[in-house]
Amino acid sequence: MKFTIYTSSVCFLIQLLSILQLSAQDDLTLTDDMVVVENGVITYARYPFDEYHNIIIPDTLDGQLITGINDNYQGVFSNIELESVQLPSQLVHIGPYTFSGNNLKAIDLPNSLRYIGEYAFSDNDGFEMILPDLSSIDNFIDWYGNESFSYQGGETISSLKGWIRFVAQFSHTLTKEDTQVDEKGYITSVTYNFTSFDIIIPDFINGIEIKGIACGETDNFRSRKIRTLHLPKKLDYLEPSAFAYNKLTHITLPDSLKRVSTSAFFNNSIQTIDFNETLEVIGEKSFMGNSISEIEIPSNIKKIEERAFSSNLISKLTFSDNEIDISGKYIFRYNQLKDITIPGSIRHIGNYTFSNNNISTLTLNEGLQVIGHEAFSFNELSEVTLPKSIERIERKAFDYNTLKSFKLPIITSDPSFICWGENYEYYNGQTISDFSEIIVKSSWYTLQDKDVEVRNDSLINVLKRDGIQNIIIPEQLNGQNIKTLAKDPFNEDAFLFERSSMLRVQLPSTLEDIGDDAFKHNRIIEITFPEKLHRIGNSAFQGNQLTALILHDNITDLREAAFDYNPIQTVRLPQNIKTIPNDLFRSNRLSEVVIPNSVEYIGDYAFFNNGLTDITLQENVIEIGNNAFSHNEIRKIHFPEKLEIIRGEAFSSNYISTIELTKKVWKVEKGAFSRNDNLISFSLPDFSENSDFVSWVTYSDSYYNHLSVIDGNVPVTSFYSGYEAQFMDTLTAENCVVENGVIISTTLENKIGIYIPDTIDGQKITGLGDELFSFKSITKLILPDALKSIGYKTLAGCKLSNFNFPSGLEYIDNEAFIWSDMDTITLPNQLHHIGESAFERVYYSQLNLPQSLEYIGSNAFTNDSISHFILPENNSPDFYRWLNANNNYSDYYYETDTEVYTNRGYKAIFAHTLTDEDVTMKDGLIVECFYDFELTNILIPETLQGQKVIGIEDGKEDNGVFSNKGITRVFLNDSIEYIGDFALSDNEINGITFPENLIHLGKGALSDNEIHTLREFPTGLKFIGRGCFTEISNRYFDLPYDFQSPVIWYDDKGNTYNNGATVTDLYSYYTTDKDYKENNLDEIITDIESLEKSILVYPTKFSHQITVELSSNIKYNVAVFDIQGNNVLSHENNFGKINIDLNIPKGIYLVNITGDGFKKSFKVIKE
Repeated sequence: MKFTIYTSSVCFLIQLLSILQLSAQDDLTLTDDMVVVENGVITYARYPFDEYHNIIIPDTLDGQLITGINDNYQGVFSNIELESVQLPSQLVHIGPYTFSGNNLKAIDLPNSLRYIGEYAFSDNDGFEMILPDLSSIDNFIDWYGNESFSYQGGETISSLKGWIRFVAQFSHTLTKEDTQVDEKGYITSVTYNFTSFDIIIPDFINGIEIKGIACGETDNFRSRKIRTLHLPKKLDYLEPSAFAYNKLTHITLPDSLKRVSTSAFFNNSIQTIDFNETLEVIGEKSFMGNSISEIEIPSNIKKIEERAFSSNLISKLTFSDNEIDISGKYIFRYNQLKDITIPGSIRHIGNYTFSNNNISTLTLNEGLQVIGHEAFSFNELSEVTLPKSIERIERKAFDYNTLKSFKLPIITSDPSFICWGENYEYYNGQTISDFSEIIVKSSWYTLQDKDVEVRNDSLINVLKRDGIQNIIIPEQLNGQNIKTLAKDPFNEDAFLFERSSMLRVQLPSTLEDIGDDAFKHNRIIEITFPEKLHRIGNSAFQGNQLTALILHDNITDLREAAFDYNPIQTVRLPQNIKTIPNDLFRSNRLSEVVIPNSVEYIGDYAFFNNGLTDITLQENVIEIGNNAFSHNEIRKIHFPEKLEIIRGEAFSSNYISTIELTKKVWKVEKGAFSRNDNLISFSLPDFSENSDFVSWVTYSDSYYNHLSVIDGNVPVTSFYSGYEAQFMDTLTAENCVVENGVIISTTLENKIGIYIPDTIDGQKITGLGDELFSFKSITKLILPDALKSIGYKTLAGCKLSNFNFPSGLEYIDNEAFIWSDMDTITLPNQLHHIGESAFERVYYSQLNLPQSLEYIGSNAFTNDSISHFILPENNSPDFYRWLNANNNYSDYYYETDTEVYTNRGYKAIFAHTLTDEDVTMKDGLIVECFYDFELTNILIPETLQGQKVIGIEDGKEDNGVFSNKGITRVFLNDSIEYIGDFALSDNEINGITFPENLIHLGKGALSDNEIHTLREFPTGLKFIGRGCFTEISNRYFDLPYDFQSPVIWYDDKGNTYNNGATVTDLYSYYTTDKDYKENNLDEIITDIESLEKSILVYPTKFSHQITVELSSNIKYNVAVFDIQGNNVLSHENNFGKINIDLNIPKGIYLVNITGDGFKKSFKVIKE
């Protein structure tokens, strides 16, 4: 029930009387109205605390069995000066602070109690309590307090200060609800909440026999605060870290378990272990970080892995006499061992195995062979006796003890024994005080048939390698004479002696060839080569400890890196070798070397990083390789007369102060003498007497990306550049590819002088292919006389300061010479094409253009200092003018000798000027054309057949005077006023300039051409016929604009347009004649054919008078119009023949004859 505060006075008086009655008693038994009980737990109490200090809490309150007090840290009965309390007999739970701050001295706790919260009885001076004895309950373990202490039932507890609580602990046997078990019997998941820290894993769960723990990363037994653990009898597998990070103090391993897995019980509190009789392996870190103080390794244990018992409290350790492997690292490190005996059954003590203990007494028995690195370091040893069985003591095995030295065993009974030592030789019984050295028992081992594979007198595979440091290779193995050491090429797993820690080897007298890598990366300190040996392979003795070397004269074949990375101080080379191969003595300690007179080539890094001071190269040396003598201490050097090439950094990082190159040296690569601090400069040989010599070049990297020409015999001071004397090289069929007379590629690289003959591979050379010599830094190039074309970027970036173009050259492609160095550009007289940017960024001072040029590409001659050039004359009789080549639709022309911009392109325009034989003239109009249009550009002159050309006669559709002739451009003389219907239709005209005197453009005059944009019309134009410009791309054009005499234009729909207006209807006519009607300017087709034929107007050309004549006696009217459509004369009601005087300006006029039912127009010209 909830506590209720009575507000009425009656209730209050009743309660007060009840309390006064109770106060007369010594003990107060709580009643329902004094407490709040929720689910059997007293959560609140109220009574006269000052009056009663002894209370009885009955078993039942508010109708509920009392099982708990205070579950919310509020201290229901705290700080009320209680002196005694009688608890309910079924109480299970006493919450935090419940009785704190009172005067209690003792309390009887019922056996039903299972939990006492923190501070429940704190601050009660002199208080003691006896924990309930629950031992009669089968699975009771103890009372558990503060996570690290346990208490027995019936134990008296007197110190209750601070944070402390007590929990009755009962073991928990896992069930199917707590786990998941797979078909193998492995527990794969644990879902139990671990309210109990004492766990029993039963032999069977849900009928499945438990054989393993394999929970993975989640839902496992790790970090569960487990204190006690019972494992099933048939358990044979524990996953890594199976029970790590718990609170176990003891473990019994079941008989079925043969291996304790990695970290299985890591970081618990284990003090004792019950090993089973079948356990064989104690895994890595399996008991690391526990509290084991004493351990006896049973005889069934075969191997203890690294760190298995490190970081414990072990002070006593006993091994059985059975063989056991403790070669792993750190096994017993960080313990408290003082005395230890190593039985003879232990062969190998691993690195750090007993380090960081307190060992003062150590007994090592016969049988022990290896003591690992720091195996007994950081102990208290003052002496140690080594058994004669010892074979290897690693560095610092006894370091950081009071031990100052130890004696090596005396070996007398082993005939194969050589000495003691790894890097040094020690004798029998020698005292060792330097613990930093590895001590090895060195003995000879003679290879046996079983140790090797031999094929065709060649030892091809060594099967026994480990632990053998001194080997004798006998003359015969497997019944064959050993002549070659060469790894089996068909077996990728085959080995010889590489990386086997070998110190010494005795080679058989039958040996002729030592193969690649045969003894690579060992520690061989000496070697004697048999007399029959003639070859030593690549890296054969690389990375050993040889200090002296004698190579007899029968050795004729030395391969790369055969002896690099040794400490060789002296060497005798064979006297008949021609090559010292790459890396032969790299990183050794040679202070001097005698190069045999037979040597012609010294390879890359051959003597790199030694201590050479002075060297004399014999007279036959031709080439010295990259870094061959770099990183030495050379001060002086004599170069032989035959020397030709010194490769990159060959003598870098030395102390050379002077250099005198001999006269045949033609190549000194980048950095050959760099980092010689005392060297200021050196001179290059002078080859000027050689006719094929071009020049010396210098380059900044090994790829010749930046060639610069320099003079020979001039001191050079840049030691980080390369220098090469360049001679003319001839292109041949072997070094280039020719297709159809064009050279398309060449294998010549880094050459600045090239001669191209007239014929290569039987083909006459007429062209150079694209990018053939692009950015090759060529300075001298001789081209064949028959060369016709130079391709795209063919000579871009070259340095052709004096270059002669072949006289027959016709074509130079785009960017052919871009970025080249040319002072004068004199082009041959047959050249007709110069491509875009052909000579861009060429900083010439003189430009000579031939009269044969037909095309000059944009930016052909552009550079930072020149923006203009003069257009040349063209020697063709049909040459018209130069045209802007950057705009296909441009009709902007240039005369020769015009100064033009270099950033534009120009093409020569050739046009045929029409002659008297090409046309038929009538009254100043061209009425027929007979020219075959071999040239598609035509020019109409001012006069033809003695007549001034004023126009082109009207024609019918598809049959104009110049229709369908393939014309691309037409140039009209300024006298032309009239271009008739369809005059130039159906051609390929892409641009046109109208003459200033043009008045009339007839219907379809320029239809079906390629005119996409129109320039301005002349201001005198008065008529534009239908469909004149059907192909313009923007679908509009601007009418003429006359600033002085603005006019109004009209179209066929009666629309009017201002001077210069834009019109979009390309199929309308446009005229300045307001009264113009369709056909006013066209001949009328009448219904009276005979009448039409009888009308005459003559002469067509007149000076002051025309005659009009009708053969029929029909009345007619005459009206005369100028070409603008203005009526200049009207003569009405005429019959027969009349003469009309016309005092009008010169020009074209239209005479309209009209009558009843007929109309006809005639064109006349006033002269």
